[in-house]
Amino acid sequence: MIQIIPHLSHGVFYGASVSHLAVTGGFGEAAYAVTFSAAAAKHPWSVAGTFRHLVIGCNVPHPALTATLLVNGVATALTVSLAAGAALAANTGDAVAVAAGDDVCYRIAGTQQNFPGLVHFSTCLEFEGAVASYGITAYTTGGSVPSVGKRGIGGALGNGEWMSYGSDPGPVQSNTYSICAAPGAITRLDLKTFAAGPGGGAWVAWVRKNGVTQDGTGGTVDTACTLPDPAIHAFSAFSLPLALTDLVDLVLARTGSPGPAALAHVAASVAFTPTTAGMYMLCGGSNDAIRSDGPDWKWPRCDQLVTTESHGEAHIGPAGLRAAGLYVRRAGPPSPGRGTVYMLRRSGTDTPITLTIQDMEVTGQVQADVDFASGDAITVQATPFNNAVSNGFHWGLALRGPTIIIVHPPRFCPVDFPIDPND
Repeated sequence: MIQIIPHLSHGVFYGASVSHLAVTGGFGEAAYAVTFSAAAAKHPWSVAGTFRHLVIGCNVPHPALTATLLVNGVATALTVSLAAGAALAANTGDAVAVAAGDDVCYRIAGTQQNFPGLVHFSTCLEFEGAVASYGITAYTTGGSVPSVGKRGIGGALGNGEWMSYGSDPGPVQSNTYSICAAPGAITRLDLKTFAAGPGGGAWVAWVRKNGVTQDGTGGTVDTACTLPDPAIHAFSAFSLPLALTDLVDLVLARTGSPGPAALAHVAASVAFTPTTAGMYMLCGGSNDAIRSDGPDWKWPRCDQLVTTESHGEAHIGPAGLRAAGLYVRRAGPPSPGRGTVYMLRRSGTDTPITLTIQDMEVTGQVQADVDFASGDAITVQATPFNNAVSNGFHWGLALRGPTIIIVHPPRFCPVDFPIDPND
């Protein structure tokens, strides 16, 4: 199947001339990887396959820059340069194979900028494999030693960012929980550390569905993945069914002995097998502030309180994609007589993928097909009305792979030769 991965970042080149960015889940602010090391932008990839068609874009003034896909920290042939001030650039000629468990990230090289750096930077990458994969970048603790029992929780399906939690979170959702937008099953969970443990301990992770940790108890699926010291990679295989609008997190814990003193600890990824071949999803949402006085635009890892649509847009690569439905969940209701309209936008224009959540509602969904071609821009627009209460929101977007249209050449035959209508 083909998985298209349009992603955003901000803060590129703030404090450094080289930034590192995640391919899927993780902190959107590039400067975070400067503080916490390049390992803070890496995450494993749970499926063997091929990356190709790297597209980068920037909708704000910027210096000349070069983006490169790194696999296991090593530069690959998937590299592309964007001239100063140019809007888009692409590498459509190179392909890079990855094995399940390899770690990936982008390296962006250019010129150091003053605060806040580049407030918009877009990447799009195509992956071809048997199924889809989603990652979450390394759990970071600012150099402190994670204590035994300390938890990290974060969304499992591509928008995740670890949130520290002092004990078992129970049913508490993370700030970046994912909304399943395509039925299927999570079939593999990977853990990878960039700071090997000192011995005597382990990192353990589980998938959590609708607030219930899937640890094999109470009829749940056992999804546990254990990474014992001093190993750097481990995975578990299972089949955890997901239905539309299921809420999905990962839970990470340290057991046995305290972890090492490191800036970036453990990253994770999952493999997702869709019920319908070719389906996958893009998930978004966090506890980011949302405007209540006008439209806001959101895409995974974009800046907060975006007031210009182009700063919340990601660009689509040469294969294109088809959006098939949007599922939204607010942190709270808009309040009686108020509401918010959520719309998938294509290059600054409206699409039929539009829904309204109003009064005391907290969820909404819509199904419709919208095609995006090479170079199109994509974002989710949130427009409040009647001074709706400002709440963060999470969303899942159902997607299908590239739509191939076969055009048959016209048939020709002499006029005196009869055409069989059944042929």
